[in-house]
Amino acid sequence: MEQLEALYQRAIENTKKLVDADIDSYLGSQEDMSSFEQYVRERGPYITQLWLNVWLNLTNSHLSKAEKKFYLSEAGFAVDGMAKKLINDLFRTEMRSYKSFDVLEWLKATYAHKKELWNERYEKARAAYLIEEEERQRRERMKKMRGKLEREIHKLLQQNEEKLYIWVRYSFALQMKKDVNRTGYVPSSKFINIETFLEELSEPPYQTFHWRQNDYFEKYERIINEQLFDYAPKLIKNAVSPYIFNQFRETFNQALTENLLKEMLEEILFDSAIDIFEYLLEEYYFDLVKLAELPFDEVAHLEIYEQDVASREQKIEEEKAEIRRKQEVEARMIEDIFGREYHTSTIRNIQYVLHIGETNTGKTFHALEKMKAAESGLYLAPLRLLALEVYDKLNSEGTPCSLKTGEEEKIIPGANHISCTVEMFHEKDYYDVVVIDEAQMIADKDRGFSWFKAITKANAREVHIIGSRNVKELLLSLLEDAPVEINEYSRDIPLEIESNTFTLKHSKKGDALVCFSRRRVLETASILQSYGHSVSMIYGSMPPETRKKQIERFINGDTRVIVATDAIGMGLNLPIQRIVFLENEKFDGTRRRRLTSQEVKQIAGRAGRKGIYNVGKVAFTTDIKHIV
Repeated sequence: MEQLEALYQRAIENTKKLVDADIDSYLGSQEDMSSFEQYVRERGPYITQLWLNVWLNLTNSHLSKAEKKFYLSEAGFAVDGMAKKLINDLFRTEMRSYKSFDVLEWLKATYAHKKELWNERYEKARAAYLIEEEERQRRERMKKMRGKLEREIHKLLQQNEEKLYIWVRYSFALQMKKDVNRTGYVPSSKFINIETFLEELSEPPYQTFHWRQNDYFEKYERIINEQLFDYAPKLIKNAVSPYIFNQFRETFNQALTENLLKEMLEEILFDSAIDIFEYLLEEYYFDLVKLAELPFDEVAHLEIYEQDVASREQKIEEEKAEIRRKQEVEARMIEDIFGREYHTSTIRNIQYVLHIGETNTGKTFHALEKMKAAESGLYLAPLRLLALEVYDKLNSEGTPCSLKTGEEEKIIPGANHISCTVEMFHEKDYYDVVVIDEAQMIADKDRGFSWFKAITKANAREVHIIGSRNVKELLLSLLEDAPVEINEYSRDIPLEIESNTFTLKHSKKGDALVCFSRRRVLETASILQSYGHSVSMIYGSMPPETRKKQIERFINGDTRVIVATDAIGMGLNLPIQRIVFLENEKFDGTRRRRLTSQEVKQIAGRAGRKGIYNVGKVAFTTDIKHIV
């Protein structure tokens, strides 16, 4: 075969190059030159094997299966129907006995008894090695110097942490003053913190543009980054010891400038900016407002900051007392208006049907089918989004249905069914069937009373109550001696928890990323869009029509990923393959706390959709073992 002969010549050339490289490596590392004979004694076995390795690899990778079969057939082997692996093994065996190239003989012919040529080869190899070694040592010195400087920077940043913070805090306050003056902002409470200030500033009447063009959270995050990257390199440069400066100059042959420090600080400062912003969000609005009226003086501002930190606990207690006072006033008003009606159950002769089970098990579907078949029906949802979804579903399926939430009302002529949020419930209205969704919300300290009222005051022939397993006993005790039918549901679609920690770069089609604030939703969506993902969003204050369009785009496949608050766990029917928890803590109105296991199950249960994603997946960014 001509091609085999061509490969043979190529294998010889490749082998010679490898041997030449081995000679240079061998000779270059020696202070005193070894003889050619010494080289052959030490490296002979390697050199002999080298030819066979090069030859077998070339012939195996550069000849097709058909060419190998042709060669074997010519050699007398029956190869028709033989498996590819067997053909390769047999061909490799045959190539071992193909004519060999005697590497040692070639070496001896080149260098034996040619001492001057060997000496010349040594001088060149040694010179190249010394240059390479010098470069390696220089790189090592630079690496060590950089490590020493990074440790020094970390130490100095820790030592100057408060100085950095009070400067950023002051810059933040100056920008607040400008925005307050420009927008005419009026705080809603004397206890509001910066997070509330930015949320209020981002909403009407202070905001008049689309959020992506005028989002104050992004704006203030950018200010923090700019101030840190401007101030920190100057602060560090002034604090670095002269010894480190001199060492840096000697090692890198250049001075340690602010720009070089900025490059080295980039990753650290990005992390610091996030921490500073999170801390600033918890500061009180009026503490920062007063800063803008003062010139910056490091000592004075540090003293003010320490005073504000010291008084924070007192302000928190004052805020709690104010909340308690308002709650007491509201409780007295309710008592005066309604008396004992709100303290006792008035269960009547109603058939109650409990639909108990995990999320995404078909509980709501079965209850709604009963409601659709009735002469009249009422569906009570925990969220505007869910009320809107049921409204759309019933109308599209031929059951006229009206909609009523705290934000909107749509009356369909001739409709005997209505979908509304639970707060819109009126006990005097009679329906054949009432469906109360997400009944576990009865345990919510802020909204639970609305579920209590709906369950105990519903005026209907049948009341279908949908809830998770943990609310079953509570509902049974609440319904006392009323007739109760219990339907329990289990998932058809299994849930898998991913063991690897999730990052945003791992996002893919069908992902629902869950966080617990509007700001985090917007930030995450912005990052995903910068990665090239099309994204839908859901958060509490989003206008109803906008929410509807966001959901429709995800369902229709116009967007690949959806980012949402925990509202997504409340029955929204979406084609989700994987639920990703970007946070494991939420603010419950009083404090930040870890998610309960029931909250995790409620949200995670949204993963998977029969016929589309037959396995639901759940991923976390942190604390996987603890949450599981």
